[in-house]
Amino acid sequence: AEDIQKMGDIDPDIVKAVFLPGGARPQYDKQLGAHGFDLIRRYVENGGAFYGICAGAYYASHEFDWRPDTDEAQHKYPGLNFFNGYARGPERSLQHFQADQGEWYEAAIIPVHLHNDNAIQSARALYWNGPILRSFDQFRDIHILATICVDNDDTPAIIKIPIGQGFAILSSIHPEVSSDQLKPHINGLLQSSAYVADLIDELEPYDIVRENIWISLLNHALGDDQMSSSSPSDSHKRSQQAMP
Repeated sequence: AEDIQKMGDIDPDIVKAVFLPGGARPQYDKQLGAHGFDLIRRYVENGGAFYGICAGAYYASHEFDWRPDTDEAQHKYPGLNFFNGYARGPERSLQHFQADQGEWYEAAIIPVHLHNDNAIQSARALYWNGPILRSFDQFRDIHILATICVDNDDTPAIIKIPIGQGFAILSSIHPEVSSDQLKPHINGLLQSSAYVADLIDELEPYDIVRENIWISLLNHALGDDQMSSSSPSDSHKRSQQAMP
């Protein structure tokens, strides 16, 4: 946040993308402030790429409700405003929630459907308190890249929004998290260890497809914007040279 606030501008010819990652505690609007958000928005409008993952998707929305009807409730109009809609979460129906067990029990591995022009491919990914996205204008001019099922309805989970000459990708899930990244958390978490091990077992069979989805998303910022016209496996093959 301090680095961004010191900038006079963010050059899209140098910076490939700005990521606002998961984690509700930072309160990005307070850390970045209006100046930081203005810099990010101007960068995207001038041709940059923005990725808002989980908490980043909340703060990129016009309005959000975090844990409504609880002591932690927050209702904000954060100001970045890439998504003309409302973000609300977490969605308890997606979680194996046990209020007295701690925050790891809010994490879940959920089915995800990747939307290509030719087919819908299924995978699984980590959901951890992400927003349910509701558009004020029926997702007009927004490309829905993936959906999840909420209350028996297909609900957008990853969307791409054109912003000036650039774009913003918002995700309710964590397509960047692999089973290997969860494994170090098994040790030392006492009663949570067994639950995290279960998450790993659920996620591991889908790691290749999940990784392909993530690489395809990253390739949007590299100019390889073909997620909607080819399979994730094709994108993965192309990205072997594009991504380290």
